[in-house]
Amino acid sequence: MDASEKMDGMQKHVRARTKQQRRIEATGQEELFVDIIDAGNSDTVDIDVVKRYWLTKLSREPRQFGHEELADMLEETNWFESNFQQAFNELIVEGKAANLDTTRKRPKRPVHFEKKERLQRTEP
Repeated sequence: MDASEKMDGMQKHVRARTKQQRRIEATGQEELFVDIIDAGNSDTVDIDVVKRYWLTKLSREPRQFGHEELADMLEETNWFESNFQQAFNELIVEGKAANLDTTRKRPKRPVHFEKKERLQRTEP
């Protein structure tokens, strides 16, 4: 998934360029803004949806989240780890979730799955 996530931007760019080329071939007319490519938002993930998903996985009782749990979440949703990290960070900021195994803020990677950190829902 790490490799796939790193290639995601490149894939979006190539898809957009291909769509643009097909439009040019179909119409026989160059586009006005050739350098501006809309990669589209169809592949983006709504962070609120990811946050709601996290809340279904978390409970008031601390629970360890390691590589196995992450793999299950990735398989269930087809999202990237960065989506889960961003959403969990927002839940922490909103006071809805906590990582019990860290005392410092980690905005980019609030969950270290390799350490099987204990996560908890902090609201009912």
